[in-house]
Amino acid sequence: MEETENLKIQLQQIEKFENEIIALRNELISTNSEKEKLEASLSVTSELCEDLKAEKNSFAAKILTLETAVSELEDCRRSRVSLEERLAQVESDMKAKEALLSQEAEQKSEISRIKRLNRHYQHTIRLLEQKKVEFQTKAQALEEELKLSKEQKRNQVSVINRKALPIHEDLKVS
Repeated sequence: MEETENLKIQLQQIEKFENEIIALRNELISTNSEKEKLEASLSVTSELCEDLKAEKNSFAAKILTLETAVSELEDCRRSRVSLEERLAQVESDMKAKEALLSQEAEQKSEISRIKRLNRHYQHTIRLLEQKKVEFQTKAQALEEELKLSKEQKRNQVSVINRKALPIHEDLKVS
């Protein structure tokens, strides 16, 4: 009986072990199922992580592109400011040049007016010089005529005196 008791205890233990094995198998199945779910979740999470890494790299490239664009924009702004300053200087230079050209045109006009006046005065001077020469010629002719006239008068006076002298001499002698 003791053996039977032992056998009964062993049988009870076997049933208990069988129940434990069934419980452990069920737990293993549940754990395997959860493991598969977790592996699937890990796979999805890994894919999502890879996608996020790719998106991060894409954003980093875009940021680099934007930084480059911003840098180029700043260069363009500086260049624009420089060009605007040069344009203002060129406009200023052009206004100054236009003013000089206007002054030059006024000066050329004044020079032309002065040249016309000069030609007019030179023409007047030539006419006056011609008249001067004419008057000098007339004056010389008149002086010559006056000299001749004086000489003729002297000669006449001399002739008259000579004619009168013999009469006077006759009177003196008598």
